[in-house]
Amino acid sequence: MSLNETHTGSLLAPFNRTRTPGSLGSSQVRDFVINEFKSMTQNWVIELHEFEENGYNFTNMVFSLGANDSNYLALAAHYDSKLSPEGFIGGIDSAAPCGMLLYVSHFLDHVLTNDMQSIDTLLLDKFTGVKFIFFDGEEAINEWTATDSLYGSRYAAKKWAQEGTLEKMDILVLLDLLGGEEDITIPNYKANSRVFFKNLLQIEKAYNKEHNLTHRMLRDTSRVRVHISDDQEPFLDHGITTLHLIPYPFPSTWHTINDNFSNLNEKNIHKWCVLMCEFVFKYWKPDNIPLRPHKPYVKPLN
Repeated sequence: MSLNETHTGSLLAPFNRTRTPGSLGSSQVRDFVINEFKSMTQNWVIELHEFEENGYNFTNMVFSLGANDSNYLALAAHYDSKLSPEGFIGGIDSAAPCGMLLYVSHFLDHVLTNDMQSIDTLLLDKFTGVKFIFFDGEEAINEWTATDSLYGSRYAAKKWAQEGTLEKMDILVLLDLLGGEEDITIPNYKANSRVFFKNLLQIEKAYNKEHNLTHRMLRDTSRVRVHISDDQEPFLDHGITTLHLIPYPFPSTWHTINDNFSNLNEKNIHKWCVLMCEFVFKYWKPDNIPLRPHKPYVKPLN
């Protein structure tokens, strides 16, 4: 199964362009993502954060189901690309994570629309809101500082804190630097995200067993004590639990011109898509959620 062939077309190829804030490429990607959610069956609420800072125009995209629920799960990635080096695409940073979010949203939309008979009443009772967030302006315009970086996430966290939305956020799951060729695993970074990380570990173990794989993308450590500045930071500052899915150490292509689509690994990307689909369901009902076939809108790999 592949992100490259879905019922609406590729979920990844439209990100294969520069996506600097305020640029034509950014606008084209934004139109693509919005149209994907408009093509779905469920009543997705679309929220755009448009703002100007440091001489650039930024736009966050937020897509919600159960927007008025008392609590919700948030899954996020940034869709902007670096201004330098010139022509930087950002395959792992973060075109692939954005494609993964679209995959999971399509899967969730399909299940809630067509497979309700397979979802028991207990699961529906636990269904809370979900937000898919595409941050703009994660990258620095000039040089990374507290004020020249994380534009979109800083704006969203402040806005939602003022509106009272932020207090409803159970957890923010942030995807970054995923889908590359290198064998670099992801540890858990925060003590309060350990239970969610363990759920994801169990999902990967089940996936590997089912597909007779030994390669692991997550490493079972108690916690790695390293500070990584990323879009989770403004939410951590407000006391929000965050699960930061980013490899450490960083891949060798990070912030280089070689972070392009030729250095992506389609099988790794698809595995992440499946793991995150399972994670969403286990979030609502930790037990007895089997690995589900993801076939309504994808085509098997050759």
